[in-house]
Amino acid sequence: SKSGVWVAIRTATERRPNRWWLGLQERKIRRRMGEGGVAIVLLCEPSSGKILDFIIPPDKVRDIIDKLSTSGGDVKFNVRKLASRYYLVIPGETSLDITSYIGKGLDW
Repeated sequence: SKSGVWVAIRTATERRPNRWWLGLQERKIRRRMGEGGVAIVLLCEPSSGKILDFIIPPDKVRDIIDKLSTSGGDVKFNVRKLASRYYLVIPGETSLDITSYIGKGLDW
């Protein structure tokens, strides 16, 4: 971005009802966090309806990155819908409500 923030974008389709799994290379995220920050865009395609665009800003990425699962060199993002809210599952902790991040825009 113009401010020096690296924007990582991943996509996923809904394979199980109300769930999306996405992964990003941990090495790249951590390196970029030291070079101006990282924002993450999770594009989740439901089985019907429009694509959901969760835009997680750099400050929130810093808060959660060490709490997320990793596997095969990737940081795992597990998005779930419960009722009308969307959550990022954080293992061993309360899930993070990311509903307010839908269509948030890149304003940093």
